[in-house]
Amino acid sequence: MHPLKRARLENGFSVRRLAEAANVSDAVIQRAESGSPISELSAFRIAVALQEDPDVMVPTLHDQQKQPA
Repeated sequence: MHPLKRARLENGFSVRRLAEAANVSDAVIQRAESGSPISELSAFRIAVALQEDPDVMVPTLHDQQKQPA
């Protein structure tokens, strides 16, 4: 299970509720949970909504699946 999905479920959020709390779209949450990268701002908003440390969560969500050059 993706760490974001685990954190979302542990905090009792549905995808829609987390999206509303983070002021992002449902699609952003779904992309992040599927392992696709999302913007740094969206990742920060999600981390804050989940009361997670943005310094830990943001790089993980923002950089996921980026391939080294």
